[in-house]
Amino acid sequence: MRSASAAWMKALVPLAALLCGAQAVAQGGAYKTVSGWSIYRNETHCSAYLMFENREAVGFTYDAPGRSTRVVFTDANATTLRDGASPSLDVLLRYPDGTVDHSWARTVFMVTVDDDGRRTLTSRWLGPPSLDSFKKASFVGFYDGDRQIGVFSLRGTAAALQEVERCAAGLR
Repeated sequence: MRSASAAWMKALVPLAALLCGAQAVAQGGAYKTVSGWSIYRNETHCSAYLMFENREAVGFTYDAPGRSTRVVFTDANATTLRDGASPSLDVLLRYPDGTVDHSWARTVFMVTVDDDGRRTLTSRWLGPPSLDSFKKASFVGFYDGDRQIGVFSLRGTAAALQEVERCAAGLR
């Protein structure tokens, strides 16, 4: 159990640093947990991330003055994506009523590869209404054309992103 926890934390720290900056991690990490999501803040942004049982993660960073959201996810199996690549991926949101939102199709991401080969994909800043869209969605899927890269449940996201929005508003 101890080695699993150490490996889990090793995977979380780089993601948290990307989400909210190394300064937030250095200042003690997450300041709150909301519906399973870890909430981070630094001087300019607030973020939420969730590590799934398969050791993959999804996160959101919110910039209140710009009303912009950045989405981050990990994928250990996306080995065709090289460090520094900037692929355009389709971000599809499925809502509770079954509808699918294609508003974030062709979103540009930046790929970073850690020492263990895990890929972290960070989107460009997405303008409004991205935060509200993520709050309402049940699932988020990332696709490269017809190839699925990852699909994640967004259970608890609404509450976590409300906290991120409150946090970011307080940083102004």
